[in-house]
Amino acid sequence: MYTKIIDNSKILDENFLNYLITEISQDHLQDERNEYLLLYIFKDESLNQAIVDKKLKEKGLTFKIYLMSIENILKEKQKQVNLPDSANISIIKNKDIYEVKILNYFSPYLKKKIDEENNRRVKKTAEGQIKISESGYELIEYLSFDTNTGTKWVSELEDKAEIASQIKGLYELKTNKFKLKIRNIAGDEIIIDSGDCKHE
Repeated sequence: MYTKIIDNSKILDENFLNYLITEISQDHLQDERNEYLLLYIFKDESLNQAIVDKKLKEKGLTFKIYLMSIENILKEKQKQVNLPDSANISIIKNKDIYEVKILNYFSPYLKKKIDEENNRRVKKTAEGQIKISESGYELIEYLSFDTNTGTKWVSELEDKAEIASQIKGLYELKTNKFKLKIRNIAGDEIIIDSGDCKHE
């Protein structure tokens, strides 16, 4: 979405909004976008989304302009940061080998982003919904096992998702003492200690 950020030296009021609508209208002639976003720090309390919609309708403009506070975005991001990714992992001993299986992986941040995309697709009657599988493997970009468990990370076994394939999800190690680093497709990482895994 085309985004215009109002700097902190200006207060978004009706007069400034009228100027911005004119400016965006000129941009619309070139890019023909359907939606525009105004990010503000300070806003006149009397200005709301209903007033924006009314002004656009009065001017006969077909595109939408949405108001959004930067403060609200930061608060939402803080909530997302406070909800870490998680993974359920089992360890099964098979003779001299330990089979490590990622039962499922979940990312609250990615789930929210996928839900937002699905809502947009419903509104635009576009292609089908994006679904997260029970395993959540499609959310994982890369993982690494460190069996050294020292202060420096030493990767003994790695797995990376490819364009046409996901991670395997099942791995064999010679020890049940390890740390596992999982990176999701958004670049966020978690590290799991084998002591927190399910041993069978």
